[in-house]
Amino acid sequence: EPDLGSFALKTRLSLEANQMSLNDLAGNAGPVGFKGSANVATDGPRPNIVASLETDEIVVDWFLPARTDAAPSRSGGGAAAAPGDGSSGASSGGERWSRKPVDLSGLRAADADIKLSAPAITYTNIRVDQPKLSARLEDGVLDLTELSGEAFEGSFNMTGQVADGDVPTMRYAMQVENAYAAGFVGEGGSGERGVMSVLDLLFPVSSVTLASGRLGADLDVVSRGRSEFEMISNLAGKGAMRFTDAVVQGVDVCGISDQLDRLNGIEGFLGLTQAGRGGQTRIANFDGRFELSEGIATLPQQQINAECAAVVFLGMTNLPDWTVSLRGRASFPAHPEFGGVEIEQRGPLDAPNTRLVNLNEINQFIVGKAAGSVLRKLLPGADREEPASSSGGSSSQQQPTSRPEDQFRNLLEGLIRGR
Repeated sequence: EPDLGSFALKTRLSLEANQMSLNDLAGNAGPVGFKGSANVATDGPRPNIVASLETDEIVVDWFLPARTDAAPSRSGGGAAAAPGDGSSGASSGGERWSRKPVDLSGLRAADADIKLSAPAITYTNIRVDQPKLSARLEDGVLDLTELSGEAFEGSFNMTGQVADGDVPTMRYAMQVENAYAAGFVGEGGSGERGVMSVLDLLFPVSSVTLASGRLGADLDVVSRGRSEFEMISNLAGKGAMRFTDAVVQGVDVCGISDQLDRLNGIEGFLGLTQAGRGGQTRIANFDGRFELSEGIATLPQQQINAECAAVVFLGMTNLPDWTVSLRGRASFPAHPEFGGVEIEQRGPLDAPNTRLVNLNEINQFIVGKAAGSVLRKLLPGADREEPASSSGGSSSQQQPTSRPEDQFRNLLEGLIRGR
C-alpha cells in the first residue's frame, strides 16, 4: 500500500455564537491537497455544514482497503456465494444480496451543503476529468444534485437521492453522451466490469466485445426497501443505450454470410463452423431500451442492423435472482433462403448457458445445400439412376435409393466417428 502521509490543515478560524467559520482553508489528506472554505452552524436541530472545496487529483484506490480476493471471473461457472453464508455454487438472490437491514440513521447526524471540484478522480480503470460534485443533506435526505465530468472521451452527469425512513428510498439518474464505447463497457484492469456497464442489461455475458464506436446512455431508476435484497427487488424505471459507428470484436458476420455461398463440399460445411469466429463486425446506429419493474429488466423486441446481418432479440434480466433469459436470431439479407441462426442464453447472469436453438433447421439447410456436391466428389456415380431389375419378366421392382441428404448425413456421421 502507498504511504498516504499525514493529515494537515491550516485555516483562519472565526468563532461566533452557534457558528464556526473556516476561511482560507488549506491542507492535505495524505497525498491529496485541498483548499476552500467551510462554515458550521449549531443553532438548529442538528449541525449544519456548508463547504466548498477544490482538491488535487484524487486516486480513490489509495484510500481503500487492500483487496485480498480475486474478482470473480465473468466466464466462471455461475454466481458465487456470498462470503460466510455457508453455501457455494448457487445463484439465488438471497445469497448474492444481503438481507441485513440497511441503517441510514447516520444521515440524520447533520445537515450539509457540499460542493467539490478537482482536476480528476480515478477509480480502478475509470478516470473522470474535471469532476464537479454538489450535494445537499437535510433531515435524513441526501440529494446528489450534480455529479458531472468527462470520462471515456465523453461527458456524463448523475443525480440521485437516498432517504432515511421506516422504509429507506433511493432514486438515481444518469446521462452519458458521446463516450468511447469500448472504454465505457470494457473490462477493467482488475478483471471487473466497468461500474457503468448498463450494457449488461442489453447484452448479457458474451465473448463478443465492443472494439470502437461512440455511445450514449440514459438510466432513471427508483427503489425502496429495508435491505439490499429489497432494494434490488423493488427497482423500477427505464434505461436506454445508443451506439453510432460501432464495431464489435469476436464475431465476423460477413464471414458467415460469405461461407453460406461456399457450402459446396465437406470443406465448405466444416468451414461454416469456423467462419464467424474472431474478426470484427460493423453495426449501424442502434437505440436499445429496457424497462425495470420489481428488479426485472425486460427487453422488448428490438433489432440491430449489422454489416451483412440483422439481429432481432428480446428477453429479460432478473436482478434479484441474478439470472438472464435472452433469445436472438441473426438473419442474412444476402441469403433469404436461410432461416438464420437463433441463440438462447439462460442461467446465471455472469455465466449463462448458451444454446443454438434451431440446430435442426440449420442442419437441414446445410445438408440440402451441400449434399449433391459432396456426393459427386466422394461417391462417384451416386447421382446416376440404378437400372431396374426384373424378375419373371412380368413385373419389375426398382431398388430403393436413399435421398442425397440422407446419404450426406450418414457420410458425415461416419467421418466424425472415424476422426
